[in-house]
Amino acid sequence: MQTHKQARNEVARCKGMSLVELMISTGIFGFVVAGSIASTLLFAKIAADHENRADFASDMRSGMEILSFDVRNADNIFDRTDTSFSLSFPDGGSVRYSYDNVGIITRRQNGDSREVFRSVNDFDVLTSEADEPSGGELDYNPEELSIETLGFSAGSGSSGPTKLRLNNFSLSMRND
Repeated sequence: MQTHKQARNEVARCKGMSLVELMISTGIFGFVVAGSIASTLLFAKIAADHENRADFASDMRSGMEILSFDVRNADNIFDRTDTSFSLSFPDGGSVRYSYDNVGIITRRQNGDSREVFRSVNDFDVLTSEADEPSGGELDYNPEELSIETLGFSAGSGSSGPTKLRLNNFSLSMRND
């Protein structure tokens, strides 16, 4: 039979947690919080990368639509450099595309300028047969606009830069 003092000690011991139980539950809680923080940071980086890629895709769609329309309707490609070129049209007009080495490809026509591509970090136009890349991936053709590289790079916040690169493509003038 228990004495009154033993019964009271038994009740007091059952009401609380021991130090070992408290340390174990704190450790488990710490792992859960650390995992939550790590996954939140990972999801934030993935979201920033997807946002950058969506921006690149939007720029690419609108820029390539404008560029391909101009090339298809041009009758001559002239004044080619590694970072610029000009197109002349049958009506006597012309347009110039140029990369300014700070991330923007600009379209200039009749004194008006328009940014066609943003966040560009690499732009290389073939200017002659000697300029062709090795391996025969892209052939120089005077009636085509041949672009060896068009690369984009942008970062958001503390995440590293997201990169997108198009290699070795040509846009042909329309043959009427």
